[in-house]
Amino acid sequence: MLVGFNRCLSVTMPAFEDKVLQPLRDAGCDVSVDIIVSRSRRRVVNPRSGESAAAEWDLPPSARHYRTRTHSATLLDLRVWRRFRAARRVGDPWPESNFKNLRNQVAVLKLQHMASRRIDDGVDLVLFVRPDLMPLDFFDIGRYVDIAADAVVVPYWHPFGGHNDRVALMPPRLARRYLGRWQLIPYYLSTGRVLHAERFLRFALRKHPVEPVMVERFNRMRVGGVELHEDFLAFLPARKWQAVGIIPGTNGDFPPR
Repeated sequence: MLVGFNRCLSVTMPAFEDKVLQPLRDAGCDVSVDIIVSRSRRRVVNPRSGESAAAEWDLPPSARHYRTRTHSATLLDLRVWRRFRAARRVGDPWPESNFKNLRNQVAVLKLQHMASRRIDDGVDLVLFVRPDLMPLDFFDIGRYVDIAADAVVVPYWHPFGGHNDRVALMPPRLARRYLGRWQLIPYYLSTGRVLHAERFLRFALRKHPVEPVMVERFNRMRVGGVELHEDFLAFLPARKWQAVGIIPGTNGDFPPR
């Protein structure tokens, strides 16, 4: 599932097909793809992310091969206004963005909630990826198929114990919990905590197993196709590098199996 804001899907989609979908097919997986994105004709101006450019409106031609659903960001903002207003009253976890990131966070949670309704109980695993991610490595599902049968598999390279809103591999029952956490927003806000993306996800999954063992890396992309080069070892203690299988002296490279 590709779920989120269409920043530059024309740039990330070819890499997603080449490095994620094709390896899954080569491994003998029967793959079904859902693309659920919001899009805007407005100029994106966000001091926190450094973006000031127009995002994409049209989907890439290859998207027609998959199940797609698009939502106007303007109309989506209206649909989530009440929960955004409730979250704003509690506080802004990213004050440098003047509530823009918080508004986007609430809208994305709504998109993910809609995506959770598309999950088929008959599938073995659900792979969630944000559409603004550039895959750097070929995805090897064989590393995780056993673990992901009963847990949410997330990257090792993210803080908050691996809890992240970027990519996750999980069984359908946990995918509904991961993607459907929109419904938990009022309860979470009632505790007085601001709606921080990863802390909220950790709260939603607090009673479920999360395994930060995924070694494949994804860079974030900004509008205009600008790629952010991540430090994939920033949040991993050196003593754990060997356990994960990282090649010393690299930015998270790992040997092929």
